[in-house]
Amino acid sequence: MSNLKKGKMLSSTKFRTPEFRMSFPHLFEPHGFEDEKPSHSVTALFPQSANLKCFEKAVQAIVDEKLNGKRSKKLKIAEIKDGDDMETKEGEPRPETQGKQVIRLKSKNRKPRVFDSSRDDIDNPDEIYGGCYGVAVVEAYLWKNSFGTGISFGLLGVQKTRDGEPFLGGVDADDFEDVDVDEDEDDYEDQF
Repeated sequence: MSNLKKGKMLSSTKFRTPEFRMSFPHLFEPHGFEDEKPSHSVTALFPQSANLKCFEKAVQAIVDEKLNGKRSKKLKIAEIKDGDDMETKEGEPRPETQGKQVIRLKSKNRKPRVFDSSRDDIDNPDEIYGGCYGVAVVEAYLWKNSFGTGISFGLLGVQKTRDGEPFLGGVDADDFEDVDVDEDEDDYEDQF
């Protein structure tokens, strides 16, 4: 059995992350936030204690291999954020990110593979939800465009490791009441 608390380097730029809690998983259909180009993605919520050295090792490999070992101060690197600083649109702290390290992993050009804990393919999108746990295989890559030069992390695949409490509460029959429709009682229907 694998140690899920540590990441594992698979090559100089490709690695498996430590276990994280999934937030905003869009692994089966591309999705874009606001004006963003749609992509397959997942926001990874790591505990503050997680060993995320695999991200830095992959960045350093890109610097060594593609930038002749020189890391410019202008180099933009995908950021692992402090979840305590993240807020909702209303300015409230995001409960799911408190005490976490957060990074959004995405694939712009292809759908990542999604596996269960036995490494069988998951085809049902309902099995992956905000609040379940998993690990991801990620590859660091260098990009250059009119905005500058940077290093990002491309999402190659995700393995669901276990279920968790969903972030958005579901609904069950107890949330409703029995309804007895009396069509003769009033003309409420006419108000629609």
